[in-house]
Amino acid sequence: SVVPAGYTGVVIECYYRRSGNEIYTLPVEWRDAHMASYTTKDIRNIALTGSQGAGKTTLVEAMLHASGEIGHIGTVEEGNTVCDFDDLEKEYSHGIESSVVHFDHNGAHINVIDTPGSPGFYGKAVAAIPAVESQIIMLDSSAGIDTMTRKLIALGRERELPQVILIN
Repeated sequence: SVVPAGYTGVVIECYYRRSGNEIYTLPVEWRDAHMASYTTKDIRNIALTGSQGAGKTTLVEAMLHASGEIGHIGTVEEGNTVCDFDDLEKEYSHGIESSVVHFDHNGAHINVIDTPGSPGFYGKAVAAIPAVESQIIMLDSSAGIDTMTRKLIALGRERELPQVILIN
């Protein structure tokens, strides 16, 4: 807990995955003083989709590091990424659930949904699409475009989302 000794005010609970899934309590005053407020025009919601192993989680780690949100870039192989926090995700070295991360960039608050790339979890990637207004599609240049990625591209087009294709 980071609540000062003897503090008697209202506290909030914060869940921070990077530190071993611990729950920290913070004074409400700290939240109000340290958390920026945003209007909807300042918020961007992006789905990061693509095949398993295309580099989605690695890209998220680089974004978080470049924005100053994390000091060390984790790797899927080491099991220390922000997005792959579940024990099964670490064991199998791929996402099972969609993960949401956020950071600020050039006056905008960016929310990125890192979606699973395994075909067995396709539904979780599909479920992220209605929550965003743009889509990044990661492609593995050595693997080409698989059926799942084609379906996710089509779904984004159907919803008229701006799409960015990144080739890794």
